[in-house]
Amino acid sequence: MRKKQGFTLLEIVIALAILAIGLVGILSLFPVGFEASRRASMLTEATIHAQQKMEEFKRIGYDGLFDTNYAAFSDNSGLEWKVTVVEIDPLGNLKSVTLDIQWQEKGDNKSETFVTYIAK
Repeated sequence: MRKKQGFTLLEIVIALAILAIGLVGILSLFPVGFEASRRASMLTEATIHAQQKMEEFKRIGYDGLFDTNYAAFSDNSGLEWKVTVVEIDPLGNLKSVTLDIQWQEKGDNKSETFVTYIAK
């Protein structure tokens, strides 16, 4: 009886087919990961801009804010934002500042809303 000395051609073809299927499955995940990373980056950028704008309104203070819709702003980052200030306390001690940030993502409009309150 002869001892086996290696792999047959059929075993090698089957092993390569299994390897190829596994590699295609793994490589198909890369575009999904890149897209998720890009979306997270835009959301992070929008949040940073919102935080900066909210700090500007906090520096202006209660008396400097008027109950109105401020004009929409945009910059070279592709973000657009709109600020709304509303007095929510009937005694005139509290104002709500709402910041809506919008951007384009694959032809869709994406947006996030941030709210802060400023007291007298």
